[in-house]
Amino acid sequence: MSAAVARFPSRFVRRTTLAENEYRVNFKQIDNEVIRSLVSPEARAVTPQMSTIYLSLLAAPQHCWERDGVIHFAGEDREDGHLTAWEQMREIAGVANSTLSKATDWMHRTGVIGYDARANGAGIRIFFNRASASIRSKPARSKPDEPRQKNLRLVPTPTATAPTPTDGVGFKEVISEKNLENTIRAFAREENPTGQVTSRPPLREATPIPVEPDSALVASLTRQIAGELRPEIADAIKRESDNTREWFLNHGLPKATRVAQRETYDLLRAHGVIVKKTGNSGEVGRYNPTAAQGREGNSDGEGKGDRARLAAFFAETATAIQDAAAKALASGSATLHIACQNAGKTLGELHERINAGEHPDLQELETRLVRTDADLANALWDATAETELAAMLKSARADLQDYATRMEREVFDETIRRQVINRLRERHNLPHIGLFYL
Repeated sequence: MSAAVARFPSRFVRRTTLAENEYRVNFKQIDNEVIRSLVSPEARAVTPQMSTIYLSLLAAPQHCWERDGVIHFAGEDREDGHLTAWEQMREIAGVANSTLSKATDWMHRTGVIGYDARANGAGIRIFFNRASASIRSKPARSKPDEPRQKNLRLVPTPTATAPTPTDGVGFKEVISEKNLENTIRAFAREENPTGQVTSRPPLREATPIPVEPDSALVASLTRQIAGELRPEIADAIKRESDNTREWFLNHGLPKATRVAQRETYDLLRAHGVIVKKTGNSGEVGRYNPTAAQGREGNSDGEGKGDRARLAAFFAETATAIQDAAAKALASGSATLHIACQNAGKTLGELHERINAGEHPDLQELETRLVRTDADLANALWDATAETELAAMLKSARADLQDYATRMEREVFDETIRRQVINRLRERHNLPHIGLFYL
């Protein structure tokens, strides 16, 4: 037994102090105030796993740490699909969605952590805050002349080489030419007692030494500078790309959607499908026979034209759905056959009401058509074999893989499902049902 223990040492040593030649590594510091908050009755009332969640986040893997005291969850790609930032944080915390949401909200509200979550791929950041009771300022100096530090200041030692050039000390001439000439003559008389003054040798101007650049050195420096600046350039490009994508998703795309929607409604109003807006906001979108009267003095011509278009649309759509019902019955798909029959009955009933001269409520009519269209889509999904659905989902996911990181997980899955349903509609020749396709 002792040999096995010696061969596999324990994770913990059975002593509470360190030896003189030992020091601590691989540990975290937690303030006492943070511990009291995590084990307080208020925290336990939110969730009994409050301290577990905090310690799990504090022990996150090294690649999740952005800097000291800040962890950043940005999501990751795995073999089974893309993992969002929230799913990554939930996996590390080891709790359910609601529990993690309540715990992070409480800790953020009390100041134990800072929580920052942004959309469009920015990720989630957790800031581990410090307790104010655990921070002290350094004591001020008791005497004005007391040095700021006890350690001696480092002073560079002079070298043994001469600090001046070997050909003399350079100086700047600041005296006038007259004094300089008198000094030269006096010096010449001392050196030459005969009285003949020797001429001063002319001063030579220093000529710069031409230096040819080393092409190899320049190329090496260029490569080094480019390598050091490559991460900053990549970060700047990524930051600008993220800003552009965020602007497009948050501002550009919604505005384009609103403009397209407004143009669609204007077109429908121009053709009389939707009545023009009146002063009563409670009647917006409701068909009013009196309001549709009278372009060019014709009080009922427009209404008859609208009813004729609706009747023709319902008749054509009902015919296509009846053909699809017959094909579904021949192929043995009872679920799709029943759904097509129900849709055909609904369209037939609406067609009879329109031919009888009834003025339908467009909003109620659209709601009923959308519900019928959703029933057909669900029947198409249920009538398809699981193996075939799996293959179609895989193909659609491959086609839309570029949008996986730009959408939320639920929105991306719903988009893939709609694409598969549209392909099934084309296969069974099932048209869409709705006033939008009129």
